[in-house]
Amino acid sequence: MHIRYNMHIVFDSTCLMALLLLCFFCTFLGISDRNPEIISILILGIGSLYITLYFGRKCKSDLLFWILMAGYGIRLACLLLDLHGRDFITILHSGADTEGFYKVASRYYQGDYDRFYTYYPYVLRWFFEIFGQNRFIVQYINVLCWFLTTVLVIKTCDLFEVPEKKRVIVYVIMAFWANYIFLSSILLRESIMIFLDTYSFYFFVRWMLLGKKTDLGLAFLLVIPPTILHTASIVLWVAYLFMMAVWDRKRQKIIINFRKCVKSLMLLLLGGIFVYYTGMDDFLLSYIRDFSLYAITHRGFEESGSQYLMDMDCQYWSQFLPFTIIRMFYFVFSPLPQDMRGMGDFMAFLCDSLPFFFITIRICWNMWKKNVKGYVAAGLLCCVLFVMIFAWGTAATGTALRHRTLMIGIWTMAYIFSVETKTERGNGQKRMYGI
Repeated sequence: MHIRYNMHIVFDSTCLMALLLLCFFCTFLGISDRNPEIISILILGIGSLYITLYFGRKCKSDLLFWILMAGYGIRLACLLLDLHGRDFITILHSGADTEGFYKVASRYYQGDYDRFYTYYPYVLRWFFEIFGQNRFIVQYINVLCWFLTTVLVIKTCDLFEVPEKKRVIVYVIMAFWANYIFLSSILLRESIMIFLDTYSFYFFVRWMLLGKKTDLGLAFLLVIPPTILHTASIVLWVAYLFMMAVWDRKRQKIIINFRKCVKSLMLLLLGGIFVYYTGMDDFLLSYIRDFSLYAITHRGFEESGSQYLMDMDCQYWSQFLPFTIIRMFYFVFSPLPQDMRGMGDFMAFLCDSLPFFFITIRICWNMWKKNVKGYVAAGLLCCVLFVMIFAWGTAATGTALRHRTLMIGIWTMAYIFSVETKTERGNGQKRMYGI
């Protein structure tokens, strides 16, 4: 079985490298820019075939297979609608930001670096170097990032031996979560960030379970790329250091250990010093320059009809905690009923806020009732820190919808951990993970 698994990895890696080299060669010869449809058909055909074969191999029931394939098909439809049907209908979140990213990346590709518009256009330029200036491909890469995130969720289900019947809701979340459908099919950085954040957390969970230092190292390293795209991802480092301080891997439970706590604090301090004195703060902390109370709580927000809590004025540190909790609640669950402006807000509440609320309650209920603490706590801690850092940086429903989807991969894994899963360990006794 192990040999067969390694053969799959070798075959997949070889095919990927051959495809990338072929695309780069076509771009070098100018074929990609003159005939972009050639590369588009090639990538779409190979990608769709591989995704179909992978889901077919990993899904033991037809229901699970068609759930995931429907999620893939819907994303392709949204991608094509965004490119060719925007005169008739506009995909949610597609607009000024997506067009700005594409225009700036196109100028970078042509050698014009006069304007800085976050680091995402640089990523797009790298894709242009391989595939040519092909907008379909760079948006299809976001669809592939959804696929890779789903692969990580499937692997987590396998790792914790989640039965097929209990996987249905997990796969439905990954396939049909409305906001995730839009963000993984248009030209925004969120889909790449979701994949990298989830990939990092997956390795951290493997460290919690197996104790391999390589997994822990990869978990920390994989936080760097999404943090360059947006500072918020750096909270994963904080969550990991905290869990390292309280997690007893041998007993598979949370135990407060003074030595581990001191060690984690020292690592956090040394990491901060290293980032500051090496100049990496320009990349990793580009959105955070001032840690004063005024700078944190008084950000300039553009006027919009979906704003909330604009009159909240935090003047003292004693007000910071209660005000932060209120803003966190609004960030996670807006638009709330009292703020709805029409059918659009009602649909956002029905398809995003309400499911988020009920599934979060289910995760917390399972965590308390079944005494499943360790892995669920790690996932929820990452999500809570994400919400905290966005609470004061967001004041509009549309932005909140977009940013809170960043934690959907980790949040879904937290749901997986909260499901009662058992596996054979050591002496053959069945043991629930996380106790």
